[in-house]
Amino acid sequence: MRSKKAMKRFNLSIGVDLANRLEAESDRTGLPKSGVVIAALDQYFSVRDEQPIMKQLQEVLKKAEQFRNSSTTK
Repeated sequence: MRSKKAMKRFNLSIGVDLANRLEAESDRTGLPKSGVVIAALDQYFSVRDEQPIMKQLQEVLKKAEQFRNSSTTK
């Protein structure tokens, strides 16, 4: 039972922390809290969707560098 109470307190503290951060960001940007959440989700999904492309770009650049290095040594 003690573990469940500790977990509830921990979850509550996370919720309070998130609410405080949301309030601070809302005050800083002038956006309503819902706008802050929407902007954060939009940024998250943009970054998440771009990561595979960035990885592919890094692989292409690495192969191009390897090709350049191999062609200059011949």
